[in-house]
Amino acid sequence: MARPTTPLNLTPEQNEYLLRSVRSREVPHSRVQRAQIILKAAAGENNKKISPDLNLCEDTVGLWRRRWIEGHTDLSTNSNQKKLSQAIQNVLSDKQRPGTPPTYTAEQVCQIIALACETPPEPLTHWTREDLVREAVVRGIVEQISPSTIGRILNEADLKPHRTKYWLNHEVIDPATFREEVRDICKLYHQAQEEHEKGVRIFSVDEKTGIQAKEHTHSAHPMEPGKLEAVEYEYERNGTQALIANFEVAFVQVISPTVGDTLNLRRFC
Repeated sequence: MARPTTPLNLTPEQNEYLLRSVRSREVPHSRVQRAQIILKAAAGENNKKISPDLNLCEDTVGLWRRRWIEGHTDLSTNSNQKKLSQAIQNVLSDKQRPGTPPTYTAEQVCQIIALACETPPEPLTHWTREDLVREAVVRGIVEQISPSTIGRILNEADLKPHRTKYWLNHEVIDPATFREEVRDICKLYHQAQEEHEKGVRIFSVDEKTGIQAKEHTHSAHPMEPGKLEAVEYEYERNGTQALIANFEVAFVQVISPTVGDTLNLRRFC
């Protein structure tokens, strides 16, 4: 004999939202099942009948029937479609579980993040996870912490202390003059093809200096099945080279690049 169940009465708005949820391909499967439970319960079916239809145990069906009844006040007081949608989602979603209490306080996490943003002491050039572990213990931020936990904290804060990128700090002495010069260069670039038809070629010339000319002291071992090519670690320094790239603006291409021991633009001019 089936246990007596509390009947459910749905408003037209609630019924329409639940039907849309059941048909939707974007709603999680668990919430679709729960919407089906409420629709079947509102149609007069008891838990014993709903259970095999949805391949759920009877206790699960009863749980979500009770959850809907307990949330009836919030559901019935929301006539706004957006608020009603949020209220139904809240009723049909899993309750937040407390979980394991955090090992480190928010203050300790903030101190570790602040530490990672500091410049490391010499001779270090970059913080590693192990360096941060040692420094955090020395400063008394934590008694102990693992490198993996440090990594998780850095990942959550989107910090990458092992990586850097170059940037140029350009000091503009006269902003007005600088804007005028930029305007002239941009205008020249726009006129590049027109000037080329008149026989005027416009180039953008830039150099990369201080390129180390390295030569490996021994030849590499070729690749074999299951083995990567082995490149000799030791090398000899043969000074530095300067690369000059000449970019022809009208045709968007580099022409006559030059490499030499010193920077000498006259070789191109």
